[in-house]
Amino acid sequence: MSRALPLIVAGQRPPAPPPPPAPVVVFDPAEGAGEQATRDAWLDQFGRDAQVRFVSAETVFPATSQLVLLGDAAVASCDGDPVDAAGFSALTDAVADKLAMMEYLEAATALSEAEAALPCLSETPTTDALGRHHFLRGVVAFYGDGHEAAVDRFEEALLASPFLQWDERFPPPLRPAFDEAVTSALAAGSAFLGVSGRITAEGGLWLDGLPVDRRTRTTTLFEGTHLVQWRPEGAGLMSWIVHAGEGQSVELVHRADAMAQLLTGGAGAALTDYAMARVLAPVEREAGARLFVAQPWDVTLFHEFDNAGQRWWLADIDAIEDWRASGRRMRGAGIGMLAGGLATFIIGGAVGIDGYVYAADTRSLIYGDDLIGLRSDFDALAPSFNEARRQAGVGVGLSVVGGVVAIAGVPLLATGHQRARSGKPPRRD
Repeated sequence: MSRALPLIVAGQRPPAPPPPPAPVVVFDPAEGAGEQATRDAWLDQFGRDAQVRFVSAETVFPATSQLVLLGDAAVASCDGDPVDAAGFSALTDAVADKLAMMEYLEAATALSEAEAALPCLSETPTTDALGRHHFLRGVVAFYGDGHEAAVDRFEEALLASPFLQWDERFPPPLRPAFDEAVTSALAAGSAFLGVSGRITAEGGLWLDGLPVDRRTRTTTLFEGTHLVQWRPEGAGLMSWIVHAGEGQSVELVHRADAMAQLLTGGAGAALTDYAMARVLAPVEREAGARLFVAQPWDVTLFHEFDNAGQRWWLADIDAIEDWRASGRRMRGAGIGMLAGGLATFIIGGAVGIDGYVYAADTRSLIYGDDLIGLRSDFDALAPSFNEARRQAGVGVGLSVVGGVVAIAGVPLLATGHQRARSGKPPRRD
């Protein structure tokens, strides 16, 4: 099969590549770094703000959400009304009643209601209540999806409530799946839960009904389904269901921690991706759009995320000041070269013109119409003529040197002026 080739017309230039996407700058208006102040600082440091988008950090972290959930584990939040512990217990009782009546389809429907209520819990359940819920999931899974699915659910029940025992009220054919789960639970894979400082410092955290130590920043989860609950000070309990596979993770970051990490250039990969997904369209990310953040306590500092290197380039105020100081020195040298060069050019021109005029006058006297006195005039005026020619040559030389110095001072002045206003020194690994 032949491959179509692009048509190139003689004399026609190929289309120019599109310009790179404009940078996006995130700022925090709560810290006094409003859009206008950020825009002014950007203009002062980079000399342009055309097409730069300035985005409030509240767009990335809405004030209505106190928590940011990160990681690759699947997380489900409440999609209904709050449910207390008694209400959840009633829902699991309904599942057990349907199973006792061997109404397996109705039991599956009742189980769906209980599962939907789990992330809506307004109270912390006991480990026994969670273990019973997962146990009933195993029974329903046995009749709906088979032995292996039941083993997985029973394993989650045992990991939530390690002292869970087989319930003799259920048919004997389910018992082998439960016994297998007892063995497999001992070798369950691991996932990870991370929390930021304010999560435990400013509230209580529970995992599968058990309180998490306030000093905890990272803890191991068993793979499977988990109930994560957080109660911030002065607010109600929030619950999530986390479905974590082996090696996966979920991280709970307080909004204030997330804001501070991002705006100081300390955000990790997950938080950076989270922020970029909210301020950059997919096509902008593919085209290499750059993300900057404005330091909240000093809007003159901008941190940049490098897509290619997948790292933050942190602005260093000392390095910036050194860079600007070198720019001021270059600018001063450029001004000196330009002024000195122009002065030398003017002086040289004046000297050269004066010498040229004197030499021309002397030449006229030497080679005038009086042919009789030519010899005596030449002998008398030749030294003056030669001196005038030398003066003209020196003047031309000074003008050339002055012009070269003045021209060389122009780019030095321009570069120094740009560097003196810059907020971004060259990168060094």
